[in-house]
Amino acid sequence: MGVRRDQQYVVPALLDGFKNLRGGVDGVYRAGFATTQEAYEKAVKEVFESLDKVEKLLTGKDYIIGDRLTEADIRLWVTIVRSLFRTAWSVF
Repeated sequence: MGVRRDQQYVVPALLDGFKNLRGGVDGVYRAGFATTQEAYEKAVKEVFESLDKVEKLLTGKDYIIGDRLTEADIRLWVTIVRSLFRTAWSVF
């Protein structure tokens, strides 16, 4: 699957659903840059709550919002991959 130049990844009609998901997924970055243990724990909790929501949304579907690849899917994928690499490399 390649990126199609004629594909619109930001779909205005689906932006509200994307905005609702984005806050929790962005918690990965808040956790990474947290300056206190309390801020870190709050952000991590939001991340896992958001991942639970995403799992429910994706049950039986290929895309988070709508029936095609959107910015929400791309951002989620990038966030998950970064988190996995960060977790794997933090052990070393």
